[in-house]
Amino acid sequence: MAVFGRFKAGKSSFLNHLLVRPVLPVGVVPVTSVVTDICYAPQEFAEVIFPQQDKVEKIPLSEIHAYISESENPENRRGVKAVCVFLPEMAPCRQLRLVDTPGLESILAHNAEASLAWSPNTDLALVAIGVDPPLTQQDVSLIERLRRLTPNVSVLLTNMDLLGAAEQQEVLDFVTSQLRTKFPEGLRVFPYSVKPGYEEFRQTFKAEHLAKSLAQFEKEDSAAISRKLYTLLSSAAGYLNWRATPPK
Repeated sequence: MAVFGRFKAGKSSFLNHLLVRPVLPVGVVPVTSVVTDICYAPQEFAEVIFPQQDKVEKIPLSEIHAYISESENPENRRGVKAVCVFLPEMAPCRQLRLVDTPGLESILAHNAEASLAWSPNTDLALVAIGVDPPLTQQDVSLIERLRRLTPNVSVLLTNMDLLGAAEQQEVLDFVTSQLRTKFPEGLRVFPYSVKPGYEEFRQTFKAEHLAKSLAQFEKEDSAAISRKLYTLLSSAAGYLNWRATPPK
């Protein structure tokens, strides 16, 4: 399950909140510069993967900031392909890998490039959208891109604590109706906040998304593979048809 979205949409904060521990670096400016993979292991540790023959360096979990964060690894000058984090806390969801991606639409173009280059790997895509603004054309374009890779796309409406109860419902209704217009088959929208007092959002997300995804693991995995193959074959057919068209 990979989390995509605009920079500062709360992707890393959401994953930390879901794991109930501050694993990933967060801040007030764009922070994540490298794709980070979180999965289960009996003991916690991390691995840094470099593109040179997939070289792997095992490190303590406390040192991942030096490879993931923009401040300590600006423009990914260390040349990191990805960071894999292994946690005992992932035992209840050991079939899943949680993936944090660099934010889109920031001044740091390499972050967007890293996210989009990794996107074909996703099976379950979660698009984080902050409530201010609640939905942009860029968000819709991202959803369209991801839906070409997997039918399993949902929306996480973050920072709901910034709104009162009536405004929360208004924004939720607006986003849901706009997405239904763009995607008639419907998308699941989950309101979320990492602030104290909003624990029901996490409980709902775990029950309505994580638990159901685990229960339908094989079905959703097969659907994602089928969608990827369809997109790949359609692209190949389009290219071959273009090559076969005589020049005018």
